[in-house]
Amino acid sequence: MGALDDDTVEQTVLPFIYPYLQDNSDIHLFESAHSVMLAIFSNTKKVTNELAPFYCNLLLESYPKLIHVAQFRIAYTTIIKSLSNTDDALTFLCLEKLIKKIEDTPLSALTPLDTDKSKKMIPIESTLMSSDKSSYSTFVDSTGENRSVKNKDDEIQSFASHLNRGHLLLTLIDQIRSVNLIFLETLLAKIKYFLQAEQEGVGKQAIKKALFDALSTGLDYTKKDNGVKWWLSEGPKL
Repeated sequence: MGALDDDTVEQTVLPFIYPYLQDNSDIHLFESAHSVMLAIFSNTKKVTNELAPFYCNLLLESYPKLIHVAQFRIAYTTIIKSLSNTDDALTFLCLEKLIKKIEDTPLSALTPLDTDKSKKMIPIESTLMSSDKSSYSTFVDSTGENRSVKNKDDEIQSFASHLNRGHLLLTLIDQIRSVNLIFLETLLAKIKYFLQAEQEGVGKQAIKKALFDALSTGLDYTKKDNGVKWWLSEGPKL
């Protein structure tokens, strides 16, 4: 994609893939079309800013009927990362679309199963407050077994599915690593608001673990410093 000029992308590539973006009758063409879209954003083509609102809306409409959670998270993060390099106002607009989707999704009712599972999980606050520096890359479950957070993403996604908003919240949390510092406080405030609205349970614990991981790994020094300070202040209130 990087070798293609902007005119070719706009006049030849996009018209060809448009019909397949919402038609998964041929899964290979469907996934290839979305891969091309993501390549356009990854290479920050000229048409990127014009495409962003359209593609965000398409993703929000397509999930979860046409695309699964991992595809949705990767795609939305690719858009926000690209926009963060070019247009802060458009970045905020696309974040607002995701936030609106979360607001329009009803809260979940707590079930006995959620309560039982959550009691077996060590609160994520304990890992952040630990003096062991390795706690920034691991969390501890009730068996006392240390595991890499990176290798636990599938499990977190599974537990997050106990919440109606779970996977959408994970996607919003993913953007912590993508947005510029000027949006970090606003984004964290919105995440806090959504988390406080959820009842305690395995789903909420999974979201909190994802939030901890996003704040403690993969950020530049300034954002990480702000993120950890925010967690130490606001984390116990979630």
